[in-house]
Amino acid sequence: MSALQILLIHNPTAGKRRKKRLQALLTCLRDAGYEVQERETKSSGDARQIATVAIGFDLIIAAGGDGTANDVVNGLCQRDRDEHLPTLLFFPLGTQNVLAKELDLPAEPAAYLPIIRDGHYLTFCPGIANSKRFLLMASVGLDARAVAGVKGWLKRLIGPAAYIVAAVFALRQGPANYDVAINGQTRQAAGVIVARAQYYGGNYKLFPGADLSIPKLSVMTLQNYGFTAAMRYGLAMVMKRMHNLHDVDIEMTASVEIRGPGAEPVQIDGDVLTSLPLLVSLEKREVKLLIPKTHASVA
Repeated sequence: MSALQILLIHNPTAGKRRKKRLQALLTCLRDAGYEVQERETKSSGDARQIATVAIGFDLIIAAGGDGTANDVVNGLCQRDRDEHLPTLLFFPLGTQNVLAKELDLPAEPAAYLPIIRDGHYLTFCPGIANSKRFLLMASVGLDARAVAGVKGWLKRLIGPAAYIVAAVFALRQGPANYDVAINGQTRQAAGVIVARAQYYGGNYKLFPGADLSIPKLSVMTLQNYGFTAAMRYGLAMVMKRMHNLHDVDIEMTASVEIRGPGAEPVQIDGDVLTSLPLLVSLEKREVKLLIPKTHASVA
């Protein structure tokens, strides 16, 4: 038997396909001789609490969507500063799995055995948005409004398309002007995305210069709002040309402050977790993410 102690934190999985993938992962791990304990979340924030108090484990596997991984990272970073943190592995089961795309994670459960065995990892500093850590991004504007407005039943019915429906309704609210303080200067914007990773919304590489292993934030400011602007931004995102648009700017920084209407929601790794004003910086504590050998060779 392997001496590696593994904790699997997972959401209750809706749908036969997700349940089969989760069970297949457990079977692969146990057949390989790993001792695995399971913790199932019951409500929002459970994964964070479980990760905070889970002592004696070498590896935590976060099985779910990007929000589950976010919760686990927040839980780990809430531990005492002198406490050794277990390594983290993400197993995607959610509707949107941006982190899986960022790390080149495989789809097949059996493919996670060599990832665990090889032990290649990426060390990174999570972002902090109003005390909430994030792995991927924090944002205000149309996307945050869409996340705030998406209906759970519609998301379960049509998947990622639910965000498009919510965005159409969010466009009716009209624009908000945000003051963005970055690198000693303040500018106005109609939308802001602060990212740690390259990918956004699944398959779209929005920040080609971003890198989880580099302690820098990538800040994108968008100057326009409305149906026409949304269509143009959406097309540019699909074509991987957002960074070339004349009304879009990207800067690298260690911190950024965003002010605007106090009721404006802030989207963090796919969930609305806070509101303006927003201060974004970098966590000083490092987290280790297990990654495929192929990704490690280019990281």
